[in-house]
Amino acid sequence: MLTTVLKKQTAGVVPPKDLTLPLNTILDIDHLETLLKDQDYKNEMIVYLGTVGGCDVQTTTRRVMSSLLVNSLALQLSWKGSGEKRSFQDLILCKVVIAAVHRSAPEQVTNAAVEAAIKVWLRNARDRDGGRKERMLRRHTQNQV
Repeated sequence: MLTTVLKKQTAGVVPPKDLTLPLNTILDIDHLETLLKDQDYKNEMIVYLGTVGGCDVQTTTRRVMSSLLVNSLALQLSWKGSGEKRSFQDLILCKVVIAAVHRSAPEQVTNAAVEAAIKVWLRNARDRDGGRKERMLRRHTQNQV
């Protein structure tokens, strides 16, 4: 019965209009932030991202973040926004991600758990898309010289 209710709630869920995911640039984030100021649009986005799913809080958060941002954009963000990086915690999008994970995760979720998973995902951006392998190869070639 629960499965039937969930299917009805998420049937026909499509990305909100005027949006192409994943986001590629800071300008895309700025555009989305403007759109998210409209409460109806924000709710549509939460419902859409809430359909991503996952087996636990960390997996759900990673899947939501990966569906939102390309890795090159994630490299330009951090939780607090230190240095040249932009703060993710100050974005409306952060609140949307937290709400979507609350909606999607199969267990009780705290904001702190979602925030911790976002921090880890942002921190590890440089390791994705071959970044770790590239650093290891550079380190290996420097040691041989």
